[in-house]
Order: sequence, then structure tokens, then C-alpha cells
Amino acid sequence: MTLLVATALNSYLMGTLGQYFLNGPNLATSTAVFTDAALTTCAPDGFYSQSGSVRQLQNCTLLPRQQCSNCANDCRVSSTGSSTTGLYLILADLGVGTGAVRVKFTPGATPDGIRAIYNDTVYNSFSSDSDGLHEISLPTGLIFLGNSANDCGLTGTTYILAESELYNNVYTTNGNITNVAVTANNLSLSPNRTAGDCYMYFPKTLTYPATCLVEIAQCCTGQTAPSWSVEISCPDPLPSINSTRVFPLDGCNTTEPYVDTVYLGKVSGATGTPVLHDWLFNDSFASSVRADGDYKVQDTAGTNAYLVTVTSGVLTAVNLCP
Repeated sequence: MTLLVATALNSYLMGTLGQYFLNGPNLATSTAVFTDAALTTCAPDGFYSQSGSVRQLQNCTLLPRQQCSNCANDCRVSSTGSSTTGLYLILADLGVGTGAVRVKFTPGATPDGIRAIYNDTVYNSFSSDSDGLHEISLPTGLIFLGNSANDCGLTGTTYILAESELYNNVYTTNGNITNVAVTANNLSLSPNRTAGDCYMYFPKTLTYPATCLVEIAQCCTGQTAPSWSVEISCPDPLPSINSTRVFPLDGCNTTEPYVDTVYLGKVSGATGTPVLHDWLFNDSFASSVRADGDYKVQDTAGTNAYLVTVTSGVLTAVNLCP
């Protein structure tokens, strides 16, 4: 005989938080939801969420994970952190459109961690309008951004954080606890300066899945509110500009033709003008970055030309050609 142990689930049912019980360790792996710990009374039909996982219960059977607009926040969602430590979860409904999704993250004086998860892929590289590229060697890890002078001894510590989910502009504890281990490989701090506004782009090339999850780990105690802010955009094609091949002869004076179309992921400055610390991608979805090197490019209007240097997808030098 197999002894079935119930797992408590603090979940949203059609936007209302309540306690239910699972016949598995979590929502992603369970097959049903119940209203009692003995697992004798099935929960009402509807959509249930846990830590960004959303599934529909129908006739006491959990269907495969799918889009649930009632459980997610609309895209263009913006939120700020509090003075309380925790793992803050933002499930965003990106809709059925395609394009590049922009995440703007502004850490406070004290570093905080962030990552975005879409279609089972983690995105965690940012460019700051203050000091450019921020990335880590951990492809699925949280990247911690902020002032290195206020890191509160982050490294070498495992933080026990309560999870809170955003819904209707309010964070509500979902009852789950997550251990977040922070090492030096998680840190990409700005040396003795604020990190400014940090921008990440990731591709949405498919109609579905339509939701992404942004996780923000606030580990340091004693932070003032708001401790950070985040904005998640709806997917939108990036603006295109003309580009020569890499390393054009004679730089600004080159007579080489514009042979490629590349795409700007803006960090600061005017919409169609390449500026220091902007991203440069190979497609309008932000699927891949431009290869390292120098290029002569135009603005979107085709009025001005610039000699730019690309490093890991970010513009590290921009010079207006005479």
C-alpha cells in the first residue's frame, strides 16, 4: 500500500487566495487538488497557481500547464520592493503577440537578485545606463545588481526566503519557503556606485506560452522601501538600423555599403539613435546579439552615421561620424 501524504497549497483560484491540498509535492507534479488534508474532497474547478506554475483543475484532474490570464499580471506591469526580505514572484501575461520583451530593473543602494524565466529558459543578462554590461557565469542563476559598497556580505550565505506573489498590485505570501544560496558567481555589482536603470531583453517568438516569471531575491536586511523597482514590457519588435560588416576599412570614412539590418535594444537616449550601453541584436526578437567588433551604423531615420564597438552585445563605444 502507498501512503499518500497531502501537501498544503496556498494558491490563487481565479484571483482569490486560499489554502488547498495536493496529492504530490508541488503543483507542477501533482494530479489533483483537494480542499482537505485527507484528500477526500476535490477542490472546485478552475485555475490554480504556485510559484509561477499555473494549471487548470477540471473534474478533479489537473490539466497540463497553460495560459491563465486570471492568475497573471498584465504585461507593462511595474512593481516596487519593500523593506522585507523575501523572494518576490511576478507572473506576467505577455499576451499572444511576439517580439522582444524588455525588463527594466532598478536596484536600490543595496544589491538584490533577479532573473526572468520564459518557455523554460532563464534570462539574467542586463545592461545598465550607468556602467554597461552585467552578466554572470551561471546560466540559470539569479544575478545580483547594486552598489558593491553595500553588499551586506552576500557571498557564501544561504538565505531562507518566504515567497510572495504579485496580484492586483499587492504581494501576498504563498506559504512557500525557498533557500537561495549566493556565491561570488551570482554577483555583478557596480564598483562603489549605484547600478542605475538596468535593462534586459529576451525573445518571445511564439504565441504560447504567454506568461513569463520574474523572480527578485531580496536577501539583505535593513533596506528602505522601495528597495528596488521593476517593469516588464509587452513583446514588441525592436527598431532596425543599417550596419556594415564587422571592422569596416577606414572606420567612419569607409565606403563599404550597409549590408546588414540590426536591431537596437535601448537602454538610454533617443529611440532610434545608438547610445553607449545600448544592446545590438541580430533580429527584432532579441534572439541573438551582434558579434563583437566595430561597425558603421545609421540611426533609424538614416540621417546620421556612427562608428560603434560591440562587446557581448552591448555598445561599449559610440562615435558620431562627421
